Amino acid sequence: MEIILLFIPCLVGILVCGINATQKNRNLSQRIIVWTSLVGALYFLCDALESFPYTDAYTYVWARVCCGFCAPILPILLAFLLWSLHTHRQRYYRANLFFLLIPATMGFAMLVVYSMLGFEAAADYIESEYTIPFGASDMDKWLYGLFRFVAFDVYTFVVALSVCFLFAYIIYLAFVTDFTPSVVGNFLFHKGPIRPIHLLMVVIVLLVGISAFRLGVSPAYVRSHMITISAMFCVQGILFMAFGLLGLKLRLPCMYWNRSHNHEYFVDMPAEVYEAYVYRRELTEADDVEADSYRTLNLRDEFKELMREQQCYLMQGMNRYVVSRALEVKRSAVDRLVRLLYHITYEEYVMVQRVEYYRRYRKLHPNEPQATIAMECGFPNVKEMNQQLKECRIFFIHKKTEKRE
Repeated sequence: MEIILLFIPCLVGILVCGINATQKNRNLSQRIIVWTSLVGALYFLCDALESFPYTDAYTYVWARVCCGFCAPILPILLAFLLWSLHTHRQRYYRANLFFLLIPATMGFAMLVVYSMLGFEAAADYIESEYTIPFGASDMDKWLYGLFRFVAFDVYTFVVALSVCFLFAYIIYLAFVTDFTPSVVGNFLFHKGPIRPIHLLMVVIVLLVGISAFRLGVSPAYVRSHMITISAMFCVQGILFMAFGLLGLKLRLPCMYWNRSHNHEYFVDMPAEVYEAYVYRRELTEADDVEADSYRTLNLRDEFKELMREQQCYLMQGMNRYVVSRALEVKRSAVDRLVRLLYHITYEEYVMVQRVEYYRRYRKLHPNEPQATIAMECGFPNVKEMNQQLKECRIFFIHKKTEKRE
């Protein structure tokens, strides 16, 4: 029974990865969840092998080395995930991948020191809680000291640094997305919605907190408290499942425990963009020709249909991945298409649609709190919602609101 409980997070991680990998037109956030689930499943598998009392020395050491790769990388991937849900651009630069080099280097360093000391000697040294064997030579003492410095001190520092970076970013997001404990309370007691990013933040904090406790205890403690450790792994499996299920809901602007009314859908959206604002984006003659081309006009119709049916402008982030994959074009082509057709940037186009949706939603539900309306309309917070309302005053041709029955 304990064996099953130890490996539950690993099995759940593989299941989460498979479910999210099958989603069509995945956005950037869902792509990151797939990779995070793979790394997380590998980490939990290796952690379970470390905790299992009958793991042989060779497997135990390799499990420690794999944890050296996975444990520092996981917080960075989780931070990237939250960033992809908050950023206006929702695109990553390949230079950002260099952030993963530091934790990856940690894994290689652990592999080197384990090889220098020897796998069996390293396993015995860890089992004895870093006690140097009696009669060891000065050279052996130096190797043991180097091993402990890299495999324990440096490893703990790098993991702690990654976790601190993640927690600092979560605190920042809590401020800029109007996240407070009352938001969770209102959601649980059916009083209001919550953003998917907020639920992800709660799950991540709990998941990382339990894992930090597991890393902080000695192997001897783990083996003498197997029931407690097994229960901890079981809770991690439940949290990992919640993490994966949220990955399927990332396109929603907000979530309700029990919604008081149906999600509003307007058949005449996306809204028109005011033509007098064309001068902001001057186009060349070649651009004008391309804007009137057969392919561009077809993409325009497909783009409008996609925005109308899936309401991509309400999703967290800009969701270029969803749009580009649905249109079967590159992400940069989406930016160019919007500039050719509407003479504004893709970010401005999404802002226009969110503001127009706000105007219509507010007429239908005038008594709802500002925070709820901001969530429903896809804005990151109330302050930015009010700011964008001012910026978009001259973007519209207002038409009679028509709601789909």
